[in-house]
Amino acid sequence: MNKLKVLLIMAYPQEYTIVKELGLEYIAAVARQNGNEVMVVYGDDSQLDYEAIMQFKPDIVGFTMYYNSVFMIRSIASRLKEMFKDIIVVAGGALPTMNYNEVLLNEYDIDCVVRGEGEKTWIELLECLENQEDISKVKGISYRGEEENEIISNPDQDYIKDLDTLPFPATNLMLDSSYISTSRGCVKNCSFCISRKFWKKWRGRSAKSVVDEMEYLVNNNGVRYIG
Repeated sequence: MNKLKVLLIMAYPQEYTIVKELGLEYIAAVARQNGNEVMVVYGDDSQLDYEAIMQFKPDIVGFTMYYNSVFMIRSIASRLKEMFKDIIVVAGGALPTMNYNEVLLNEYDIDCVVRGEGEKTWIELLECLENQEDISKVKGISYRGEEENEIISNPDQDYIKDLDTLPFPATNLMLDSSYISTSRGCVKNCSFCISRKFWKKWRGRSAKSVVDEMEYLVNNNGVRYIG
């Protein structure tokens, strides 16, 4: 079984300041833990090093998608499809989770949407593709069917009950500051917020896990400020 090479992109509009995207870096961490080679890149279309991406030769690319990055992702995904004939393009995050039909019907270079919490779904998807199995068994994804305008949504993925089982987020950015996620979800259910729909329920990490990550960031990444 050949492990897929995974390219993960946080596409920022040119006028935005680049900051860490923890969701993407958690996906990178679990993919590396699964034995996949991973490349994480940040920036707009003009900042991406396409020569380095060409040398990496990714099999699958994942984007974190927000409303303000849709046009940027469209441009990058189109270019990657031209560079790599068989590359699979995946979108994740709050926007495609809540609007997967709209995304798949309008963004033709996106092949698949990962809905909600992505770590378990990404590993299932990677292993399914590596084993050349039917993706209909992968929980938490939506994709196009064979009929015109047909969108298939597999059952929801089980949420991760123990966040301490996740590896620390992977990063290739040497920043002076960093963010740590100490919990997921919310105990409330406000009508204007997607937290309950996205994260399912509130879960917290143990104090030891949080402190261990802080020590890791300080000792390995030279971080001096943690938010």
